[in-house]
Amino acid sequence: MPSYLDPVDVALIGLESLWAARTLNALHEALPGRRIEDHLAVLPAFESLEPGRPAVVVCGPLVDPTDRATLDTLAAEAAGRPEVSLVVALDEPTGPLADAVRGLAGADTVGAGEPDPVLAAVTRALDAPRSGPSTDPDDAAPPTSGWDLTGLRLVVLTATKGGVGTTTLAVHLARALARVDDDRPAPRVAVVDAHKTLGDVALVAGRPPTHHEGTDDEPIDAGSIVRLTQVDPDTGVAVVVPPTTGTDLDPLAPAQLVALLAALEPTTDVVVVAAPLALAHAADLVAAAGAVLLVTTGHVASLKNTLIGVSIVGRADHVRAVVNDTVPRAHNPDRAAIEESLGVQVAAELPFDDDLADPGTGPAEPGTGYRKAVARLARDLWRDELAASGPP
Repeated sequence: MPSYLDPVDVALIGLESLWAARTLNALHEALPGRRIEDHLAVLPAFESLEPGRPAVVVCGPLVDPTDRATLDTLAAEAAGRPEVSLVVALDEPTGPLADAVRGLAGADTVGAGEPDPVLAAVTRALDAPRSGPSTDPDDAAPPTSGWDLTGLRLVVLTATKGGVGTTTLAVHLARALARVDDDRPAPRVAVVDAHKTLGDVALVAGRPPTHHEGTDDEPIDAGSIVRLTQVDPDTGVAVVVPPTTGTDLDPLAPAQLVALLAALEPTTDVVVVAAPLALAHAADLVAAAGAVLLVTTGHVASLKNTLIGVSIVGRADHVRAVVNDTVPRAHNPDRAAIEESLGVQVAAELPFDDDLADPGTGPAEPGTGYRKAVARLARDLWRDELAASGPP
């Protein structure tokens, strides 16, 4: 039986409850090794699918003209997803709606009677070769090999979706690393916001977000780093907000991010980077980092998304998960169960903390459970992963 964390193979959108129940039962019986989920709407069904992985979306029964809007949404979501096959059950085999369905690339139409035609269409779709992500070398982003990052101890914080606390953790981890108490001199720490949105890292750090006019082609070097950096007065952490107009919602280009990190190398010992997963992967930061932390909550949906992230970055020893409670929870899945499901170790479990609602909360002493957990994480990283990377 597939695990609830396994990628979805078939997403069923049932528009009529009896048809949905009969079809779902038939799919489970005929495809015991496949992960099958049922949904009530198009968007959640597509959101359940792993990007780039072949899957089948079954929708029905569609009735003309009532379900024309549903078909339009289905077509819009399927556009640009060649790895997803569509199986659409029609109440009537002819008419404008049926013609529109047959006009969709990769769509198979069946009647809305017994489940057998649906099973046959789904089986054909699962067995057929389908294209996934592009393998064209011209589509690949430049790797880090053009820059020298060997002098940096790099911690990459990323997640498959927003809202799991990546930015907050980046700031507090950078502060905790700057205060690590051992026999070595305190490291010079910088925290970088690679999302290029509204300066969220600066806001969480209690610094005003300064927006710099910039484009993806703007050169970043040791000189420009100065104007992109604010210093946290309590810890000396350099808060780096990359060039942005304040309205650009795209992340940094991979080459821009790696150039920024290389420019920090002469004056920084440890860099904590909060970056979207796609950007961290495209910039090849997983290979350059001393530690890669995938941030997740204990919610099943978040863990499922994190499993996708693990499959993208790989299960190297320095790739680990951080379970962060962004809301009060009675309990999370057992730590050992999470590690077994994700295939990576859990580096830390961070409890929910009301005090973090104040972005200017001082870093002086880790008096809350969250800060104590982050302080332990910083000590572990400094002792293990970061001690083995960067300069001696």
